[in-house]
Amino acid sequence: MRSISLFASLMLVAALSGVRAGGLPVTLDDPLSGKKVELQAGAPALHIVFFATWCPPCVKELERLAEIQARWEERGYRLVLVAVKTRHTAERLARFAADGRVPGELLFDSEGQAARALGGEQLPTHLLFDGSGSQVHRAASLDDAFIEALEKLVLEQERAREREQ
Repeated sequence: MRSISLFASLMLVAALSGVRAGGLPVTLDDPLSGKKVELQAGAPALHIVFFATWCPPCVKELERLAEIQARWEERGYRLVLVAVKTRHTAERLARFAADGRVPGELLFDSEGQAARALGGEQLPTHLLFDGSGSQVHRAASLDDAFIEALEKLVLEQERAREREQ
């Protein structure tokens, strides 16, 4: 009985904090290769962005995302752009990626499964996961709080790796 109440308490905390039940791994489509890709935990700092090519705030953030990737990629940061299924096709996303302006890895949520599992219905939605797959931050934009959470996570993960060596 105690474990059930603990589980219920954890679910309530998750609901109140905006974290959805479910999570990684999720299966997505690679619009360039046509293959299925299982997105899972593992990177010290995994940044997932739900976006759309037709969403002006989403497209506007691409340049800043490229800067963040350039700064943190060598230190364990992984950026994954997840295109939502609304008004997208794999072909359209491949054309969008062909111009070279897309930072990180571009994947397609063709069935909406990832958006449902991770709560990425609002665009853009930024999610930050640690290496174990725990969500550590969520934001509707690349605001200062998200950047601070990212920097803190990368540095904490780096220190943890150094202690292990």
